[in-house]
Amino acid sequence: NSNGAFNVIEAAKDSGIKKIIFSSSSSVYGDTEETMDESHPLGARTMYGASKIAGEYFLKAFYDMYKLDYVILRYMNVYGPGQTGGLIMNTLRRIKDGLPPVIFGDGSQSFDFVYVDDVVTANILAMEKNITNEAFNIGGNEEVTVNELVYTLLKLTGSSLTPEYRLEEKVAMQRRVGSSEKARRLLGYVPQISLINGLKNVIKEEFSE
Repeated sequence: NSNGAFNVIEAAKDSGIKKIIFSSSSSVYGDTEETMDESHPLGARTMYGASKIAGEYFLKAFYDMYKLDYVILRYMNVYGPGQTGGLIMNTLRRIKDGLPPVIFGDGSQSFDFVYVDDVVTANILAMEKNITNEAFNIGGNEEVTVNELVYTLLKLTGSSLTPEYRLEEKVAMQRRVGSSEKARRLLGYVPQISLINGLKNVIKEEFSE
């Protein structure tokens, strides 16, 4: 991520590109109890989160040195049809195979899931608006626990399986939920796909195969 981001930004500068929209992540904040806005300290504790912070600071440096415009989008947990990994897809594939979904810890961890179509909209808005040198959280504005998510997927698929809890497994994040208020105010971003409708779309795609 770090090397790739630098190479893309440098190539954009050399090619006369006017603006970069950078896909960052809520991972830059680390594990937080409070709902993060964009002023929240960056506290990544993973290599992935650290690499996204590096990309953000490369953009700041190129902006100061070369006036290369940019907007940073810090996605919450993106999901959608065709996804290859992540909690939602891993759970659905176990259900599809007749295996009990696995929950690490007690399932009280909570996150903000955002549907891929809303992420696309956020990118288009960031490109179109006359805004630069800013970062925005992009979420679905619905906090859900792992327990709630897994049981919802079981219900929507009509499965009678019971989740398997692995209490001994270390949970990397307890809560990661961000406010998208700044994106609403400055970009006009308002998520359109509710979590329940997004999950139905993913299930339709996954179970049609």
